[in-house]
Amino acid sequence: MTQSRFFQWSLFFPFLVWCSALLVFSLAYRQGADFIVTNFTTAYRVLVPYLIFVAAVWKLAKNKSYRLLMLMASVLPVAWGVFFTLFYVVITLLTEQTIDKWYILCIMAFWATIVGYLAEIVPFFVLKTFKEAFRGDQREEANLTSESTVASGV
Repeated sequence: MTQSRFFQWSLFFPFLVWCSALLVFSLAYRQGADFIVTNFTTAYRVLVPYLIFVAAVWKLAKNKSYRLLMLMASVLPVAWGVFFTLFYVVITLLTEQTIDKWYILCIMAFWATIVGYLAEIVPFFVLKTFKEAFRGDQREEANLTSESTVASGV
């Protein structure tokens, strides 16, 4: 797996943590499937913008260098906080015909940014720790690509 591919897949880490916590909580407190479905449907204000954000970042992170990925990892939580707040304002405006007060929006942006940084800590350390292993995979993929090109006679 390449560094950029790992970075792309790590974007789903917060979603997996949330799903796991929801499942554990529902099992621990003996909640039924209705509880899980209700939480999925009421979490659309966070899940929809996050999945849109992940799709955009997935495209941006394709085949980027390690240095650029680290820069992206340090900037993306702030971008997520801003994106989430703007998306929330639009959803609130469409559904409730009003906008929350500015200080509530600032608090939301702050917490979205903090959660973004916390969610990226584990993938960041994995990428930093196994930096050389990921580079080795890139070399192996390059060798396999060049061998298949030579074998096909191109």
